[in-house]
Amino acid sequence: MESLEHSLEQQALLANLIRRDGQDGAKLAAAIGRILPENSAEEKPGGDERAENDAHHGQDDGRGVLIRGAIEDLPLQAHGAAIPDLDVDPLGRIASGQVVGSYRVNGEDKCFLWTPSSTNATTGTAVEIPGLGGTFCVANDINSSGQIAGASTLLGGSPNHAFVSIGGAAAIDLQPGTDESYGAAINNAGQVAGYHTPAIGPTSAAVWTPSGSGWGSASDLGTPTLSGQSGPINSAALDINDAGYVVGYTSDQQAIIRAFFWQGTAFTELPDAGVSIVQANGLTNVMANRVIVTGSDVFNATNGRHGLRWVVTLKR
Repeated sequence: MESLEHSLEQQALLANLIRRDGQDGAKLAAAIGRILPENSAEEKPGGDERAENDAHHGQDDGRGVLIRGAIEDLPLQAHGAAIPDLDVDPLGRIASGQVVGSYRVNGEDKCFLWTPSSTNATTGTAVEIPGLGGTFCVANDINSSGQIAGASTLLGGSPNHAFVSIGGAAAIDLQPGTDESYGAAINNAGQVAGYHTPAIGPTSAAVWTPSGSGWGSASDLGTPTLSGQSGPINSAALDINDAGYVVGYTSDQQAIIRAFFWQGTAFTELPDAGVSIVQANGLTNVMANRVIVTGSDVFNATNGRHGLRWVVTLKR
């Protein structure tokens, strides 16, 4: 099972592209592949032809209609010679073409902001985003105002702390103190979604909301027990849209992982029958009283995955 931090970093680019480009549903899986229609087959690079025939559909009962599809890996195009030729992970971007992410140098993970020379140009410049003093920093998302969400360790080491950087300036610690926290996504209102681990109690999906000239303390969303789960439950948020709605997952000690949608007051499970690991990674803004959520499941012991898409009708 991947660590929570690794899972969040790997899913951040998909989540953010979904929210930015997913308004017509056509590019919902563009970061890691594309979701194919039910009972479809398509020739993949190298001539490997695969079909996904076990699509699962249901009535939209407020939990969301699930469409399961095949995933085709697509290459990431590198941009910006200013980033060293090292281990670089671009994780979030906005319509103007700015990109945030992390890169590794001399055993340290550093955050960067890459800005194109003009809107969506393929050349530009990169700057390091100063973290919180530690050897780990990851920038996961950027909004239309240039506010960047991520996580960094402090001087002296763990734990991670969620942060916001404004335009690539020094990181602002969202959760000062000894608690662990992580910023996975930021919406255009400046709300940051991620997780918070208090000194006593489980890890909880959390949202930080702008307050005055800064951000307030974490609002923990809670740790609901969803289908098949038992014992202590942890939760984490992976994306937040401009309405403040959140998606992510809950997990128990038996590695039963369930996807959720949070509409401001309560959790709704996003179903995928018959598998033990289901995760929601990203969501669109509201369209005609609905949002589109994408995610993935793990359906066998060799880590085989399906791409998932739910259409969720909002509760009034």
